[in-house]
Amino acid sequence: MTSQTSGFVPGAASTQNFRWNDWSLYGGDSWRIRRNLALTYGLRWEYYSPFNERDGLLVLPVVAPGQTIQQTLLTDATINYFGGKSGRQTYGKDLNNFAPNIGIAWDPFGKWQDLSPRRV
Repeated sequence: MTSQTSGFVPGAASTQNFRWNDWSLYGGDSWRIRRNLALTYGLRWEYYSPFNERDGLLVLPVVAPGQTIQQTLLTDATINYFGGKSGRQTYGKDLNNFAPNIGIAWDPFGKWQDLSPRRV
């Protein structure tokens, strides 16, 4: 296939130009509660954009309303082009990927060095 209207073209290279973006943000801090007790915490957020095929040559089954993908694949499914200028995406945006991070460090014998700045 070289375009959405070409059909099968013998000898044509099977090229798919996938495009997507991945974004990540992380913020965190560390708090020394006592000389021998520290708390670290943070939050990570990630965004994986829906991938797209630049030329709109990605062929996927069309899931009928009220059916699951499994039900669709077990029948004589209709396929259609996705990506590019077709206006159809493989999946929607997923903006709720949060990952909290928390850690506690405790030295019961007090052998940590005091890492706070010294006044001279």
